[in-house]
Amino acid sequence: MAADYDNDGYPDLYVANQNGQGFLYHNNGDRTFTDITAAAGIHSPRFSFVALFFDYDNDGWPDLFITTYFASVEESVRSYLGLPLKAKRRSCIRT
Repeated sequence: MAADYDNDGYPDLYVANQNGQGFLYHNNGDRTFTDITAAAGIHSPRFSFVALFFDYDNDGWPDLFITTYFASVEESVRSYLGLPLKAKRRSCIRT
């Protein structure tokens, strides 16, 4: 996913990782990128699945929305049987 989240004229990247931590890369404007995941405060979710940049709060700046997933045998069976799920649903939004 790419967006110019800091309005410097260069597209920055968020890389979702289905098998672990995702990464946010700042475009340095010289064909290199810096990993700023920790500096941006993105410590979760692990196992990110879909990520979007969009203006969540209508302030004119792209916000990062990251989704995650959790699969277990119990949750799969509960879903199949139409029972309520026990897994917590969370999202992570950073500006």
